[in-house]
Amino acid sequence: MIFAAVVCGCGKKDTGGTGTNSVAPGKQVSGQKPLEGTVDPTLTWALKSFVQEKGRMPESLLELKSAKVDSIPRAPAGFVYAIDPVTVEVKVVKQ
Repeated sequence: MIFAAVVCGCGKKDTGGTGTNSVAPGKQVSGQKPLEGTVDPTLTWALKSFVQEKGRMPESLLELKSAKVDSIPRAPAGFVYAIDPVTVEVKVVKQ
């Protein structure tokens, strides 16, 4: 199961399950594949910095926002930001 925390424009949506945060960042779990999407370098830097400091993945982009960045930019229409726990990147993915 892939954990994807998503923030889109005026609302937020958590589409993931539980348990993924117990997996070491960057370690692939059987059957788990990276999300397909474009990497956001600024949010990925914030994510990697968060993981290095806290030793875990954030529960959502909102937790990342409160710890590392002032705001999460609005994703392009039809897309959302998602945390990819396999690659430890924040990606813009289709909704």
